Amino acid sequence: MNTIISFLQQNWPRLGLQHLGEPQRLSCVFATPRFRASSHVIAFLLAEGRDQPVLVAKLPRLPGDNGRLEREAANLQTAQQARPGGFASIPRLIAFEEFGGHKLLLETAVAGQPMKPAIVRQQPEHCLHAALAWLLDFHSATRAQAASTPAQLNKLVTQPLVQLQAGLSGFGEDAVLIEQTRRLCEPLLRPGLPLVLSHEDFSHPNILMTTNGSIGVVDWELAEPQGLPAGDLFFYLTYVAFARHNARRTAGYLIAFQEAFFGPRAWALPHIRTYAARLALPRRIGAAAARRTRFAATAQQRDRALAASKPILSTLAARDRAGRAIAIGGLIMLRVLTYHRVADPDTTPHLNPRMISATPAVFAQHLRHLSRRYRVLEIAEVLQALNHGTRLPERAVLLTFDDAYTDFGEIAWPLLRKYRLHATLFVPTGFPDHPERAFWWDRLYQAFRAAAPTELQLEPLGVLSLKDTEALRQALKRTQEHVKALPHAEAMTLVEQLCARLLPQPAAPVSVLSWQQLRQLAAEGVTLGAHTVNHPVMTQITPEQARREIVQSQADLQREIGKTLPIFCYPSGGHDEPVVALLRAEGFRLAFTTADGHNDLRTADPLRLRRTNLTLRTTPALFRVRLLPWAAQIDAWRHREKVERKTKPKPRQAQSPQPNAAPSPQAGMKLAYMMSRFPKISETFILYEILEQERLGIPVEIYPLLREHQPVVHPEAAVLTRRAHFHPFLSAAIVQANLHFLRRQPGVYLRTLAEVLRGTWGSLNFFFGALGILPKAVRFAHEMQQQDVTHVHAHFANHPALAAMIIHRLTGIPFSFTAHGSDLHKDRRMLDQKVAAAAFAVTVSSFNKEVMIKTCGEAARRKIHVIPCGIDPAVFNPPAAKSAEEKLRILCVASLEEVKGHRFLIEACRRLSAAGFDLVCDLVGEGPQRRVIEQQIAASGFADRIILHGSRTRGEVARMLQAAEVKVLASAPTKSGKREGVPVVLMEAMASGLPVVSSRLSGIPELVEHGRTGLLVAPGDVDGLVQALQQLHADPELRRRMGQAGREKVLAQYNLQRNTARLAQLIGHPESWQQAE
Repeated sequence: MNTIISFLQQNWPRLGLQHLGEPQRLSCVFATPRFRASSHVIAFLLAEGRDQPVLVAKLPRLPGDNGRLEREAANLQTAQQARPGGFASIPRLIAFEEFGGHKLLLETAVAGQPMKPAIVRQQPEHCLHAALAWLLDFHSATRAQAASTPAQLNKLVTQPLVQLQAGLSGFGEDAVLIEQTRRLCEPLLRPGLPLVLSHEDFSHPNILMTTNGSIGVVDWELAEPQGLPAGDLFFYLTYVAFARHNARRTAGYLIAFQEAFFGPRAWALPHIRTYAARLALPRRIGAAAARRTRFAATAQQRDRALAASKPILSTLAARDRAGRAIAIGGLIMLRVLTYHRVADPDTTPHLNPRMISATPAVFAQHLRHLSRRYRVLEIAEVLQALNHGTRLPERAVLLTFDDAYTDFGEIAWPLLRKYRLHATLFVPTGFPDHPERAFWWDRLYQAFRAAAPTELQLEPLGVLSLKDTEALRQALKRTQEHVKALPHAEAMTLVEQLCARLLPQPAAPVSVLSWQQLRQLAAEGVTLGAHTVNHPVMTQITPEQARREIVQSQADLQREIGKTLPIFCYPSGGHDEPVVALLRAEGFRLAFTTADGHNDLRTADPLRLRRTNLTLRTTPALFRVRLLPWAAQIDAWRHREKVERKTKPKPRQAQSPQPNAAPSPQAGMKLAYMMSRFPKISETFILYEILEQERLGIPVEIYPLLREHQPVVHPEAAVLTRRAHFHPFLSAAIVQANLHFLRRQPGVYLRTLAEVLRGTWGSLNFFFGALGILPKAVRFAHEMQQQDVTHVHAHFANHPALAAMIIHRLTGIPFSFTAHGSDLHKDRRMLDQKVAAAAFAVTVSSFNKEVMIKTCGEAARRKIHVIPCGIDPAVFNPPAAKSAEEKLRILCVASLEEVKGHRFLIEACRRLSAAGFDLVCDLVGEGPQRRVIEQQIAASGFADRIILHGSRTRGEVARMLQAAEVKVLASAPTKSGKREGVPVVLMEAMASGLPVVSSRLSGIPELVEHGRTGLLVAPGDVDGLVQALQQLHADPELRRRMGQAGREKVLAQYNLQRNTARLAQLIGHPESWQQAE
């Protein structure tokens, strides 16, 4: 603030601000916090005796980061030139100049009519619906002549947040923040048109509000919740409305200008044309300007402003008709170079030579030539030129690096810094900090390289020879092209199968930069861009999956790096018109393909930019030639067929059915998942099944009966927890929901209540559990009706299945449930009624199915399906190699509960250690038996060898599995009847190439084949455990053989993607709910 005050004191007369009094009497009431998403800091300045701010000062958040302020100043100048008299809601630029080492922008504050906070608090629904109406249906709202009344506004939306509004109460208030908000953030408009919705992206939108028929606007940072005043209900409601309704994705209705004043985004032009087409000429251009220009005034002022803005809109319309994304005689030519890896293939034989773009020596020659003959730009400079239509420098070049390999930080970036050149790194955000994950093409290369010299039969490619280096190279190339042509889920399944067949011992993992390394590179000047999350070929996934990949990758970068640019790189270059339309809708300005050639930006689509791909065959001489314009044209001609293949429209999910392909979700399908507790770290099978359903394009709502509070949660669970529906046992909302059904359906409500109480009578656990969940389940039923849920799926056959049945009775929404282990074996009360009422039931093993049939009768057989849980084979991989150690490293990952049999494993380890075996036993997990287990470990005398690690995330478990020699789970039934189903931790271990030792119990023998994929012992048999561990420790070849066979079995039968797809297929196709006899 000292900088601003000093500037004003020194320049007050020159700026012509004497009418505001003395600068010493100005007070600064608020400065925008330094949010990660904000590029500048805003100060509001009040003159003595005035209630409204009179000046707004802006400084860059980071030194030298002046791009946003420069664009804003240019827009203000444009607006003032178009309307010398000023607009009602556009501030006047007073100064934009350098002071104290910073760029400082000073503008007038636009005054408005005061709005009493009481109106917001008394009519929150009115305000919220007004905002949502403009967000969700701009055109309908503008056509409505009197659309400011609550009743009419409600007609423009579909009551999406009724349940949210009912639950919003009791927020604490901070008096200072509320007062500052009231004074500074008041509606700035008299009755008139709404303000434009977006500055550049939805990290900083304009919030719309209404009172007494007026539409008002407030600028506020919405990127993070802490950017909101904690006690202002309206701001909170509007923030939730943006988050809940994915406002930034409703491209058809959000008419957003690139810079908030003039110049619409490229994707907005078709919408401008659509709206204009509905009006009679010559009013089209003027009406479009009226809807989209940032001002609000009386009708007379509006008419004058329309006349001033007609030429601007005419230029835009003409530009759109000509099919030009950029005009105004600027920009011209842009060369974009693509690198993947910079490494020496002679010293890194484990790297795929096709992925190496240059050796360090050759790369240095490239940079030397570029630094002498070309202008290497930052991508922000291209964006700025694109936004303003200015001309790029002659010989402009962009350097881009795909996939964020570690050699960029170790080799490429030091050389780039040496030559003072800029670079953009495109990051697939699902790979940093996940060393267990590797790109599928790297895994295939390692598998083919390790394969024995023989032949490979691969449909539909036929027989592929692997007899020599050249044959192997051609086989790998054909296989990779085939994989890229398959639907993504099917392609990844094929990769897993090939790797399991060809790679007996996985090679060294290929490293990707960590988030910490990426943050450091960003701080040093590297620009990071979105490259999806999982690197799928975008034309081989559904539009919903593509949208999620785009949005989530950008969100990941924002979260981890703190800033993003609207830039994107298509994985493997795959794109078509629907994918490009998604990027436009999300506000991206630049997107890069793998098509060869240079870009004439007067005609090129900025979302389909070409690049020059560099390989080891690109010698320094050839590099210099390929930078020439005529050589780029030859490149484009040579690779034209390849480009056509990658951009040819493909039917989304319309291929002939494949046994491993993911099903298309039914139109309008929406799932509700129910479980006992969430987020529970041991129930990974529920978490990743939900994520996989969403990856298939099926929306999922999460309804836990209880909220689990654990110190360690999976990162993915933390995201889902924020949108899960948690309720206490009793609340006003729950009472209202129960009264609602009692009034509307008294007979159904009372019969359901009687059925539940009668069915659970006789079991204290079930009876009191039912009393606790029934009111909450009724509330869930009410919410699901409002959210248009089409199917409820519960995990566990006890209380979650009962809650799902209650919801079905009250609403008619079909339900299903998955039975696992103890939920089925401990107490099967009401199981027959649940199966009879369910659309279908699922269980994880054939053993469990027979148990259910024995309880429910033979007639239930057709309704019970066996679909095991699964694991992601991309996460759990065998290690590259293990050092030959004499020490036996045992791993047990399990909740610390009696049913997991830790006491038997600890005793077995005690006996082996006493007999002289050198071993370490790692116990991972938490639970109620921790103190008992600690006491047993202490009593064993080998506490230094039996180590408790507590809870661990999935990635940490995957790394511990790679370090272990054998996985043990000594499960045993408890006296209360608890027993295992088919433990997912055994699947994870087998997928990691470990032999397993477990109990001959329930469905475990269906997973672990004794003598082939592991060893089984009787429950509680300590002697059997000791013998099994001795046998495995003495025979490394047996461990290797069992580990390989176990991985093959898990990939074939316990694949998360395949099994979730089967469940989705069942849910979406009622004709398959009952199996044929």
